[in-house]
Formats: sequence, structure tokens, C-alpha cells
Amino acid sequence: MKTTKRTLALCTGLLLCLACFALPISAADALPAQGELKMITYNIDGLPLPAFINGYGHYPWRDAAEIGRQIAADGCALLAVQEDFSNYFSIRRAFAAPYYSYNQGNIPAGDGLDFFSQHPIYNIERRAWAQRYGGFTYGATDEYTPKGFQHAVMELAPGVYLDVYNLHANAGGGGAGNPAAAARRAQFQQLSAYMQEHSQGRAVVVLGDFNTRLRQPFDGLYEVLMEPNGLRDTWAETFNDGREAYTGQSDWYQESGVDRIMYRSGDAVALTLVTSCHQPWRTAEGRDLSDHAFSWAATFAYAFTGVTEEGVELGAPKPMPVLEKAWGYIYHFFRDLGILFTKDLPNLLGV
Repeated sequence: MKTTKRTLALCTGLLLCLACFALPISAADALPAQGELKMITYNIDGLPLPAFINGYGHYPWRDAAEIGRQIAADGCALLAVQEDFSNYFSIRRAFAAPYYSYNQGNIPAGDGLDFFSQHPIYNIERRAWAQRYGGFTYGATDEYTPKGFQHAVMELAPGVYLDVYNLHANAGGGGAGNPAAAARRAQFQQLSAYMQEHSQGRAVVVLGDFNTRLRQPFDGLYEVLMEPNGLRDTWAETFNDGREAYTGQSDWYQESGVDRIMYRSGDAVALTLVTSCHQPWRTAEGRDLSDHAFSWAATFAYAFTGVTEEGVELGAPKPMPVLEKAWGYIYHFFRDLGILFTKDLPNLLGV
């Protein structure tokens, strides 16, 4: 009898050990049913320009590594970057996130958008803006890169997902009727249509360099993107009494930047804004690490509702195939030559 008991105990122990090895344990499995997530959006100025050219002593590769180290030490759960052209590996190694998107490459082929996450991200999609405006002589160079938005599904727990978006909208100022503003409005419409098709019922966080403010209604940020998708702006909630639609109020707070984070709750995840703020990242000597003096940071309280999604197909991020990346460089090089000779050069010559 004792031998039988010992044998059963041994077999049970072996089965438990095998079960432990067989079951994948991820960061998402350990996430409690409620807690907080800090997210940061930052335009890191990753153009491959040395310090003596860019005008403010910025070293793209070295500064990207410092950005990664500082933000990692800050406890960031998700970092969304823009203009990540020449310094992807520097920031990836320094931030040391277990999950990340793979970079498209340097200019002119890359869109400069990337995610670095402490939680698993899947199904990464990139979309270039269908409408862009601007060349070297137009006050912005948006037509020279495939600027657009990036979408990923973040797994917070098995069957519990959060959709995250990273965007870089058209640069350039101007009021109603300005081509740059018209391009931004079209871009927000494009993102809104994509979100309504791909993020139905899910909690959503949208991070990025919007190149506009809520008090610029001609860009359509509120009525085109936010209102149709139920998005709340973290700056407006923190600093503007939750007011998001600008109607010319005299007490409207003016100091919002172009870097923004927006969000909404979903069927499975309830999000509540805890705090949001401009957050600087500087060298020990006090120099800004990007031409954007601040990132925008937001901390959310999350709570699982008990609803889960079953049967969701999840694809892990994969690097772009070498031939596809090489073709992207060739295609965009000749495409940009066409823009230079048909738009910028005639404009420069006054034709």
C-alpha cells in the first residue's frame, strides 16, 4: 500500500511539473484584474542628421538610447514613438521591452512609427495616409515619407484585448482651406473609418503626434475622429474641464501641444484616466533629447469587466522581409525624385 501511495504521489508530482512546463506563462497572465498602465507618446526626432546640421546639438543615435533608458526607468507600459527612422535599434535595446514592432527602415521608405510594450502586442498593421501635403518648399516634407498610422492589439490577459494606435499626422499650419489642414482632416477621416471597422467593441488608446490642437476646429479632430469613435482626450480631461469641442470660449486653456493621447473603454476593459502631463526628457546638461521638448504621458486605471473574446487570431510581430524592405527603398527613392522634379523644383524656380 505504501509503495502504491508513493508511486501515485510521484506520478502526480511529475504530471504537475509537466503541466507547469506545458502552460505558457506571460506577463499578461500575471496582470491583476485591475491596476494602472502608463503610456507615453514621443516624437524622438530620428532623422539621420548629425548635431552640426540639426541646429540644437541633437545626436539621433545616442539620444535615442538615453530616451529609452530614461523612459524604461519611469515605469512605462507602452511607448509609442514617431520619427523613428535612423535610431530604432538604439531605443529598442535601451528600453528593453519584451514586445515591440519591427521598424520599416530609414527614410525615405519608413513611416517612423513604432511600439515598445511591456505586454504582448499582435496583429500589427500599418497604413500610409491616402492624402498628404508638403515638400521641401511647402513648409513640411510629408509627401516624401509614407507617413500614416500603426495599429496593434495588446493582450492584457487571455481573451482580454486593448487596441492601440500610433499616428503621425500632416505637419504645417494654416486655417480653414489650407492644404495642410485639409490633409489632416482627410487623415483623421481615414483613421476613423479604419477604427470603426477594426476596433468595434474594444477599448482603444490612440497616441501620436497629431500636429494640431483641439482649438483648431478646421482640422476636424473632434467631429471627424473623436466624436464618431467615442474618444476622450487626456489633455482636455486634465486641464480643460473635459471640454473637447472648441466653440470659441474665452476661457479655453491654450497650452495643449500637438502630442496627444486619446482613449475609450470597451466591452472587456474599462479605462479611467488617472493623470496626464507633458513630460520632458533631457541630458544631464539639460539639453532636450528631441526637437519636441516634451513627450505626452497618461496613466490609466484599468478594470476587466468579465467579458472575454474567444477565437481571436493573433499574429506575432515579424520583421519585414529583406527583399520587401529593399524594394521599399527603391520605390520611394524614385517616387521622391518625381516629387522633387515635378513639385519642389518648379516651386523653387517660381514656375
